[in-house]
Amino acid sequence: MKLKISKELLRWTQFIANISVIIGVVLIIISYLHYQISQNTLVQTTVNSCMSRFTELRPKLSQIKDFRTDTSTVINSYLDLCEEELFYIQHDIIPQEIAEDWVSGMQNFLKKYNYDPEMYKTYHRINAGFGYKNIYEVNIEKTKSFIKAVKEYKKE
Repeated sequence: MKLKISKELLRWTQFIANISVIIGVVLIIISYLHYQISQNTLVQTTVNSCMSRFTELRPKLSQIKDFRTDTSTVINSYLDLCEEELFYIQHDIIPQEIAEDWVSGMQNFLKKYNYDPEMYKTYHRINAGFGYKNIYEVNIEKTKSFIKAVKEYKKE
């Protein structure tokens, strides 16, 4: 006994299959666009948050003469912010241009305040990037090597 499938039923089945494929492709495209928008929003929110916190800390930091003798929480707040920013850099959440700008700023601030690796031993990413090297020569190559060192850092 042979099953007879009418041409009309066959056409409708193909039509429904084609529509399903089109809907699937459109949903994949929409999902991808939604993902991209979410990623851009995450980056923008992260950058804005860090910039806002730095803007709040900057006047307080400029009043400190020496990191080693200051007992305020401003230094720890700044170092915590640096460590957080380096986390975002390490995990490629922040675009390279912003990462370079942030690291350059960190280098300038730590240079100004007599960077001493022993002071920052609990700040693993700062030490991974700066290590015990001389950071007083700030240039784009040092910034890029710092970013590379931070990205390769694995906490033991």
